[in-house]
Amino acid sequence: MPPSPASRFPAVPSQVALPPCRALCQGKIASGRTIPRRVRFKVASFASLRRRGVVGIIGAVSDRGNPPSRALCGALILAQGVHTSIIRIPARAEGAYEVRIGRGLLGGILSELRRDWPGNRVFVVTDANVAGAGHLAALLGTADCRLPIADFNPQFAARSPQLGVFVIEPPGEGAKTLLTVGTIVGQMERERYGRDTLVVALGGGVVGDVAGFAAAIFKRGVPCVQVPTTTLALADSAIGGKVGVDGELSKNAYGVFAHPARVYMDCDTARTLDERHYRAGLVESVKHAMIADAGYFDQLERGLDLLLRRDADALIDITRRNVAVKGGVVFRDPEEANERRVLNFGHTIGHAVEAASGYALHHGEAVAIGMIGACLIAEKLGVADRGVLPRARALLGRLGMPTRLPREVGDEQLLDLMTRDKKARGGSPRFVLLEAIGRVHCPQGQYAAEVPAEAVCAALKDLR
Repeated sequence: MPPSPASRFPAVPSQVALPPCRALCQGKIASGRTIPRRVRFKVASFASLRRRGVVGIIGAVSDRGNPPSRALCGALILAQGVHTSIIRIPARAEGAYEVRIGRGLLGGILSELRRDWPGNRVFVVTDANVAGAGHLAALLGTADCRLPIADFNPQFAARSPQLGVFVIEPPGEGAKTLLTVGTIVGQMERERYGRDTLVVALGGGVVGDVAGFAAAIFKRGVPCVQVPTTTLALADSAIGGKVGVDGELSKNAYGVFAHPARVYMDCDTARTLDERHYRAGLVESVKHAMIADAGYFDQLERGLDLLLRRDADALIDITRRNVAVKGGVVFRDPEEANERRVLNFGHTIGHAVEAASGYALHHGEAVAIGMIGACLIAEKLGVADRGVLPRARALLGRLGMPTRLPREVGDEQLLDLMTRDKKARGGSPRFVLLEAIGRVHCPQGQYAAEVPAEAVCAALKDLR
């Protein structure tokens, strides 16, 4: 069922401005120089593109004065078909990958993959929750995959010479380990999979990380197609090309940059989640709005009730917006040299809280606490507008997210975990801070700033 032309939840605007690429339609690029006339002409003809189905252009464009390429000199293009939106993210030297957004996509994925990767053997990685919800059956086009998970013993189930299935059991953050990755890679090796393997990650953030990491290291790298099934993965983890697993002492301790070959976002899958997972995953949508788009934040405030009722059009709309925000950042900084760190807003404290809780808190719940903590730090340092913290607290509260630290988590433990954060330098954690909704603090051109220890300790005290 296609999204309605006039969705009740406001759709992605024609042009989305993302820092530091300020205003594409005003003829500016990230460097501040003027877009060449020929490129500006292409942008100026946006109305004609829209009539052919293009619904947005995001990102910087070439400033060398050459004729526009077929991708508008590297700009991201959102193309909306009858049932599916397609977003191309040019995040790799060898070319872009597609993110396909819609409803009812699962049943057609394998046929498309066989068409586009003829001869490749498909290896599907999923978990018991996803299989139990019927998404594996929908992907494979067969009812016999809605089986008791004991029937997948051993975990690997050979479907055919060209198709294998690996079900992670038990599911959850506890499976996001090197051991799970090694088990998957070892099974592919035993079944004589080779460089012609195409891994399909069907599931939430843990499945995407584990399968993506396994694909990146198997035979020095095979392509991986991400098929996210949770609000968290649809909003964030399925795109961007970061895959990894947790270590004994910290979250995401081991990983690589490995962009997916393609992403399918079937928004119907998120509607099957339990209430806690569904709501927690929406925190990453709030994060994207807070770091990049004040108008998006306004729309979340107005349209949250629709999202909480799992309105299909609302889910598709925010998925497009999330891909636009994250895709634009990844386009400009694919390997997190600087700007991409904005995507870690709330994660310095959030990851520490998540690990300290023994993963009793979901990722989104921990990040919600971390976002409030970052807002408190920004207020204490005098860099944030007064309205940021109360608006963030109110919206996260409406989502039912915790905004205070669990009693059992101590400050010393959190401070120790924060020194192990991937943004830390010399054992000193870095924080992404906001000046206003939609505007990240960027001192000396750095998006993740060192913060005085006393400000961090004071924020942790205020989170109690």
